[in-house]
Amino acid sequence: MKVKIALSLLALILIASASFAQIFGPRFGIPPDDAWQRGITRLYDELKLTDEQKTKLQNLFFEFRKTQVDIAGKLNKARIELRELLSAEKIDKSAIDKKVNEISDYVRELSKNKVNHWLNVQQVLTPEQRKILRERIGYLDLGLRPYGWNMPGWGKPGRGLRRCW
Repeated sequence: MKVKIALSLLALILIASASFAQIFGPRFGIPPDDAWQRGITRLYDELKLTDEQKTKLQNLFFEFRKTQVDIAGKLNKARIELRELLSAEKIDKSAIDKKVNEISDYVRELSKNKVNHWLNVQQVLTPEQRKILRERIGYLDLGLRPYGWNMPGWGKPGRGLRRCW
């Protein structure tokens, strides 16, 4: 009897863990790097890029991602430090204001980097390729949409806004 219960419980745990893995996916919905790379490869084919353009764009993408990760790490650390300041017994308003300003600076820097990256990509492309890219992706991938909203698909208008919690 105990063996049957233990085996049933083990089976239930295995099924539940597989279900949660499918629901949440790798990194809770963030596509793995190979999925990102496959999407970029498809986009390169649609744009009919030269080998030189591919090399330049890949370098731009990797440098952009490395820079953003560095800033995002600093931003996350500053947010943790803000929580620490807010949970202290004695609240130091000036330190909190300073930390909030630091967080705002990191967010601003991330946004500026996105726009600069988009402009750098545009410089590598021909006018025809820029037109295809705008039709395919649009400007929504720059993160310039209202906070918390996400446009599914490739960012074409009218594809259904949904709230991203």
